[in-house]
Amino acid sequence: MSFNDIIVISPFIAAVLAAAAILVVDFIFPGRKVPALLTAFLGLGLTAALTLMVGADGSTSTAFNGVYIVD
Repeated sequence: MSFNDIIVISPFIAAVLAAAAILVVDFIFPGRKVPALLTAFLGLGLTAALTLMVGADGSTSTAFNGVYIVD
């Protein structure tokens, strides 16, 4: 696994970590919607920003020897 592989899959990693963070925040603050919504919007924003940065140049990127392709 190279650093380039991590960069290419960073939006996927951010989405998974955001989902886990939402679950943890909801577990810590049960029944309160505001903390979970803030966590969801922050995770969505981070995932969107990483997606735009990875695909900004418009070229095809591959990770893990061509197993994961971003086009």
